This record gives sequence, C-alpha cells and structure tokens, in this order.
Amino acid sequence: MSDNPEAVRLKDRGNALYCQGEYEQALDLYTQALELLDDSNPILLTNRAACYNMLKKFNEGMEDAYLATHYDPNYYKAWWRLAEAQDALCYYYLAAENWRRAMQALPSSPTASQRSHGEYFMLSMKASTEKDDVASREKMRKALGIPPGSAPWERAEAVRARRDVAKDSSTSCVGSLLHASTQFNKGLEILAREDFHRQDTNFAVDPCHVPDGALLCLSEALLTDERAALLHDKHYVDRVKRLITYEVKKSGAPDPGRKFEEIISAIQQLQTEGGWDRVRPAIEAIVRSLVLRGDISVSLRVDFETGYKILNKAVKIITWGRAEWAHTTEPEHGSIIAGAFLANLQRAALIAYRGVLIRTRRRNSQYSVAELLERSAALIDFARGLSTSGPKTSGPGPDVDGLESMTPGVAAAWIVYSQAQAHSLKAWCLSENVQAGGTTEERKALRRAVIDSYLTAASLYPEDEEWHGVELHNVLINHFLLRSPLRDTVPVMERIRRVVPRIMEIWEYSNVMGGSLKEDLEKVETFAAGVQEAMNEGRRGYGDLDVVVPKLVSTPYSEVQGYSIVL
Repeated sequence: MSDNPEAVRLKDRGNALYCQGEYEQALDLYTQALELLDDSNPILLTNRAACYNMLKKFNEGMEDAYLATHYDPNYYKAWWRLAEAQDALCYYYLAAENWRRAMQALPSSPTASQRSHGEYFMLSMKASTEKDDVASREKMRKALGIPPGSAPWERAEAVRARRDVAKDSSTSCVGSLLHASTQFNKGLEILAREDFHRQDTNFAVDPCHVPDGALLCLSEALLTDERAALLHDKHYVDRVKRLITYEVKKSGAPDPGRKFEEIISAIQQLQTEGGWDRVRPAIEAIVRSLVLRGDISVSLRVDFETGYKILNKAVKIITWGRAEWAHTTEPEHGSIIAGAFLANLQRAALIAYRGVLIRTRRRNSQYSVAELLERSAALIDFARGLSTSGPKTSGPGPDVDGLESMTPGVAAAWIVYSQAQAHSLKAWCLSENVQAGGTTEERKALRRAVIDSYLTAASLYPEDEEWHGVELHNVLINHFLLRSPLRDTVPVMERIRRVVPRIMEIWEYSNVMGGSLKEDLEKVETFAAGVQEAMNEGRRGYGDLDVVVPKLVSTPYSEVQGYSIVL
C-alpha cells in the first residue's frame, strides 16, 4: 500500500474518522482505498470489517474479515474482526476458534498494546465458549433480531393458514420453504436424541438408537432451501460430523473426503462385490454427506473455495453415475441420480464458485468468470430440458422420480429454482464483462443482455419469493446504469411496488431483506411514486433520460451474495 500514496491518504483519513466514531464515512474512505488496490489489502479489509461491525452489519463484517484472513493468515486483527462478527451472529463455536487464532497470530515479542489485545482475545474466547454452552435456537433468533413468529418459515405457515396457497411451486414459495423447514427440523430432532450421543464412534448399537433418516432430511432441506437452516443449535456442526461418520460406516462407503477418482474406484469395487444393494446406500451416503459438508463450509465458515470443491465433487460423482448407469432404473441406482437432484446440486456448487470469484477478486487462476458463464449456460439448458420432461404439478417427470418425500410441486421447484439461479449467475458474469471494457456499443449490448437474464430469473421465481424482488432490483439497477428512459424503468418500478408487500409478508426478517436491500426497495417505491406524480402532472414523459435514482454506488454489485445495491 505504501506504493500508492492516495490509498495511504484515504486510509489515514478513514482511521481518523473511525476514532471519532464516524463509521459510515470511514467505511466509505476504506472502500475508495481498496478500489485503488484491487480490493486485496488485508489491513483495509480489516478496517472496513471493523466499521461494518460497529454499524452492526455483521454479515458484511464477517465477509470482509474472512477475506482479510485469506490474504494474510498472520494478521491477528483480521481474526479479531472475524471472531467479533461471528460472536454477534451467534456462531459462538466459530468465534471461539477464531479468537484462539487471533492469539496465535500475535507476534512472538508483542508490544504492550498487543499484550493487552491478547488478554482481550483470551477473555473473549472464554466468553464465546460459555455462550456456546448455553446457546439455543431461540437465543440465536433474538440475537439476529427475528421477533417470535417472524422467521420466514413461520411467516410462510401463517400465509398458508390465511390464504389458499397452491401446491404449484410457480405461484408461491410457501410449499418449498415449509418443506425445507420441516425436513431440517426433523433432521435436528433425530440428531438431538440422547441415545445417539451416548454411543461410541463405532456405532455398535441397537438399530433403534441410530439416526436413520437424519442425513436424508438435512441434505434435502439444504438443497430445497438453505435459508431454512438459518437457526440451528450449538451442537449442529459436531453432530453432523458424527452423523456422517455413522452413515459412512453403515453403508460401507468410502470416506467422502477422499479424491474423486478414489471414490469412483471404491464404488466400482462395491458394485463388483455386492451389486446395486451395496452401491445404492454408499452413493447416497457419500453425496448427501458432501452436501452437508459443503453447506457448513459456505454458510457457516464463509469458506467458498472449500465449499465449492466439496459440492463440485458431489456433482462429478452424480454426473459420472448418470453416464455409467444411463440404462438402469431408479430403484437400482438410487434417487440421487435423478436430474432434479443434479440440477439443484449444480446450482449450489456454482453459487459457491461465484463466491470464490468475489472473495478473491478474480485473481485465482483456477477460477474464471468465463468458466462460470459457460457452466451457468449449461445448467440453464439442462434444467430447461428437465422442466419439459414431465408434468410440472400433476406428477413427477422422469427426472424427478425417486424424490419420494417431496410433493410434486417441491420437486419441480428444484428444477425451476436451479434454472432461475443459473440465469442470475449468467447475468452476473455478463455484468463482469461489461466492467471489463469494450466499445460503448458493446458495453450497452452486454448491459441489455444482463437485464434480459435478470428479468428471466425474476419471472421464474414465484412473486412472493424474495429472490423475485432481488432480481427485479437488479433489472432496475442495470436500467439506471444503461440510462434507460422512463418507458423502460417505470414498468419495472411498478412491478417492484406490486410484489414487495407479498415478499415482505414472508421475508421481512431474512438475511437479504433484513439488510440494505429492504431499504433499496423502499427507496424505489418512494422514487416510483414521485416519478408517477411528475408524469401525471406533465412534468415528466416516458422518453426522459435525465431521471436517476437518488444515489448510485460506484460499482453496481455489492459483495453480499453479489446483489444488494444502495440506491
């Protein structure tokens, strides 16, 4: 950073403002400095994380701090801010681990100030450990600011009770969300059984004392809607590890942590020795275990690269299985070979892939926007083919057979949501290409393609789904960046105004709507009302080009899921 005097000047001004308690202004200056340094400086990222934490934007603080630890694992202040954010978000077991890492990263000959920090880290680690000992899902709910009865799945249950919600997943997100919540809670209940936790790791126990069904419930919940896992108890990670150990032993499957080629070789050996009866439970155990491990890496540890590698391994196993056993029936090879399962797993893996690109600022040569664009386009085609392979709501088609625990609408949602997310990922990639350069006309053409992809994604989601609002928001932002006339922007704003009440009825306290996006959509509503009034009075016309939103950030996409923009 010393090679860039302007970045140093911005950092110093930011530090002064931070000490004065002006966290918003300091954050803005740190962001400007980071833009000059390609967003890769661990000190600036840590400073910005500190601002986010002081502003109680702990998800953003956690992400910046994690990225700082990625760039410099020995920078103790990065671990400090990461643990601070995780503790505030009730991830006490992770916070305790990272307070310890902060202590370990201190210099061997610390200054007086650093010794004081070390004492603070020790006390904080003990406090996080103690809070972890008494933590519960209700305490986590309170810390996250979710009032009783206001979690998305609770709101969805109330919506279903108030009005007739069709089973067709294209009209409402209620069915799939409630299915995910039910399955996740069922899995937690099985894992919480005392008799399971008293057994040794060999699980030499009576069959009635083992967690049969937990792996299926939890993996299905996470693939259906990972947001249903927002609230979990403090034992979740340890119990999942124990569950995976049990399932692998019971099925005779190879360790899911082994390399892909070694897993395939072991599966082929199982088929030779025992046929489908040996292979089917082994594949189920491996793939579903990878789903749980991948989700823990992405959602709890904010480690997108590890999460991607885990989930992509599961994708490769299923892809291999579909090719290897193309002429066999579902009862032989198992339900996870179904196309709906593969599409949804690809969706999860590609979201993690994008997370890697965002967190590493595209500098990791193993990952590229071009590859993500190509794979997103392939998923669009694959999911589109699945959606036409059988009736959407009257019964499962050929590639949703075997998902017996789901209603047809939920099984179809796996395909529809996969297709919608793939369009959104495609739009994100195209927007990156816009920023990469080209002629003015080329950039305008790409921006229009971005708008079309986000609009397609929005149209695929049900109107009460928060991602429907997110994608419409993206459409509008890109219209503004394109300087589109009111004839293009007003219909989008009116559509946002129409669907926001339905979305907020369920998602008001979600991570997405609970952050800046909610404020953005409220500003859009206010702005749209003002524009409409001006048009009614004849002060504006549909062809006006000089109408802009109150404030646009310098970059069109934030790091929070690659979506939220502050207008």
